[in-house]
Amino acid sequence: APAIGGRFACHAPSTMYGEFDELIAATTGGSPQSYSYDEFGPENNSEYNAFVWEGIANHPMIMSLLMPFENPESHALIIKNSSHISTMALIFRDHSVGVIEADTFNYKLAHEDRPNYIKALRYGAELLFAAGARRVFTPHLRPLIMNNKAEISTKITSAVMDPGNLLITSGHPQGGNAMGANPQLDVVDPRGESWDVRGLFVADGSIFPTSLGANPMLTINALSRAISHEIALRG
Repeated sequence: APAIGGRFACHAPSTMYGEFDELIAATTGGSPQSYSYDEFGPENNSEYNAFVWEGIANHPMIMSLLMPFENPESHALIIKNSSHISTMALIFRDHSVGVIEADTFNYKLAHEDRPNYIKALRYGAELLFAAGARRVFTPHLRPLIMNNKAEISTKITSAVMDPGNLLITSGHPQGGNAMGANPQLDVVDPRGESWDVRGLFVADGSIFPTSLGANPMLTINALSRAISHEIALRG
């Protein structure tokens, strides 16, 4: 089917860091834990304006790979002070514009997602400062460090969306075998069965037709259970 491999999304996750005076215990999560934001509703004429910031555990070894730094000395100091750093991960409801190919995948944050991504980064920084952070670090190769809330609007602008600078990972792969009722546009039908190969079922995150905007584990479990029942009924 021509739709195979299309409509790939990944929540375009990034991490943000807050440095606190008090002990955070970064390896067990720290604070804040989880905050969500959405603008769903007809008044804004958009279904893609949601994101979640989650407080996550972060081992110093992983932090050393992702944490922005100005020079080797500052990097060493940050890691030495890791027990005072809170890490937050962004879960962003991105447009499903990626493509999975035979040996790789191509993904680039959709142009229409960029304004909301800037908004998400600003909200994340505000959350960390509101929680008491004295410095906030954004996920950029060229360090972007804010010392107070007033710097958020001047430092987090459209310029920070440079794909050669902003660190975006692929936390929750979704799509590629999109579920739907149209065999020309979708890969599997609403019961999870392939439109092209009858009797072949797909029951994982690849059947999501759009990005969820939330951690997908429970949705994958529910879909897998429903599709398994369908297979069992056919005996």
